[in-house]
Amino acid sequence: MLGYKVSKDTLYNYLTYLEEVYALFTVPIFRNSVREEQRHPRKIYAIDTGFKSLFNTSISADYSKLYENIAFLHLRHQTREVYYFKQHQEIDFYCQLNQPQLINISYDISGFETKRREIKALQEGMRYFKLNEAILVTEDQEESIKIDGQIIKIKPLWKWLLEN
Repeated sequence: MLGYKVSKDTLYNYLTYLEEVYALFTVPIFRNSVREEQRHPRKIYAIDTGFKSLFNTSISADYSKLYENIAFLHLRHQTREVYYFKQHQEIDFYCQLNQPQLINISYDISGFETKRREIKALQEGMRYFKLNEAILVTEDQEESIKIDGQIIKIKPLWKWLLEN
């Protein structure tokens, strides 16, 4: 951490102030009740993707988190109702645009396990929401995968941004 001690209330107040001036956004988990939503942690995204570098103590770049933040800002521009979803595995975004959308972000899915994990999470979400299609946003891969009558469209970030 940065070496400062602050109370939970102070941290909550700062987060609220940053939300009020639209510097940060918090995203709740999707649940059918507000009470259930409030019991789960919220994900935080910044209006300026450079904010991440202020608090990042990692030596290596984390492009997946940067891509996720960019995707959130793009979705938030289209709707205020952006959620994440989790049963067993987390899906980065669930939102209602023209139709319900499930979107996972993974910068690099060249590893077998990474690709399998991302697809499995989307399949789980498609079953829950009774959807036939979901999107996996990556750095540069593009393909459509059809599994059990469901389609997962894998698209590079730049293309997904231009299409939506």
